[in-house]
Amino acid sequence: MSKMPYNYFCRQDAAGIESVSAISRTKFRSRHVLPAKPLKILGGASKWKAVRSWSPAYLRNAIKDTPVALSINSKGVFDYNNSALTGPVHVIKDVRFRDAVDEVLRCSDVSNKFCYIQQHSIREQFSCLVDELDYPPWIIYPNVFFETNLWFGSKGCFSPLHFDRSDNFLVQVHGRKHVTLFAPDDNEFLYQNLHDNLPHCSQINLLTPDLDQFPLFKQATAFSVFLDPGDALYIPKHWWHAVYSLETSISLNYWWMRLPELFVHLLRRARKGSGNSAKTKRANAA
Repeated sequence: MSKMPYNYFCRQDAAGIESVSAISRTKFRSRHVLPAKPLKILGGASKWKAVRSWSPAYLRNAIKDTPVALSINSKGVFDYNNSALTGPVHVIKDVRFRDAVDEVLRCSDVSNKFCYIQQHSIREQFSCLVDELDYPPWIIYPNVFFETNLWFGSKGCFSPLHFDRSDNFLVQVHGRKHVTLFAPDDNEFLYQNLHDNLPHCSQINLLTPDLDQFPLFKQATAFSVFLDPGDALYIPKHWWHAVYSLETSISLNYWWMRLPELFVHLLRRARKGSGNSAKTKRANAA
């Protein structure tokens, strides 16, 4: 039994998130996508090239001098809310990837500095890795994937409680992570940051929740999930989640849309592009 990385100060679901070793596309759709229920797929990505090959040393050698943004926080909490009490997140841009990897590994051995290469698009920033990507096979229409990101952080990095507006697969590649989830039904207990620039984030720091400031949090129900290399976690859109690196960790996340949503997304993008094109023509004419 894995040890919890921090204590919950609310209720915890005893049954936890459903876990399977395999599932068909049709069952995944009917049992999890349509009712919006998370699912852990044990070893679902264990045969993927990334899981078999992407160690810190491998990625350091493959990506080399490609510039990345390296985020640093003294407490390991990468909270970008203006009201965050865990100190500022310093973002250093244009760091050579190999230097960023070295810093991430160094930070895993200290307790007062944590480094994270957060949410870097594989397709846009690491084209050398595109051909090594596998895609979650549980989706009936693979073309609905619209973004695949790399997350590479030191031990103790913590992504605070938030939700995404798209469905998500979190795939653990190297090291171990712990994920805490809350259902959308718990919105009223999680103090959404409505008056800041990050309305998809909670004001609560799960590591040290202030129950005097956020007393309703005690009524929320937490779901706990541990991820080993090769495990995949389906996180439905609008499910709250926070992610903690138990070790130096490399992960992939795949945001994807269901077909009706994808159609609307593409239509909006096309209209936006047409608007920009029209503006450009008017500017050129002037």
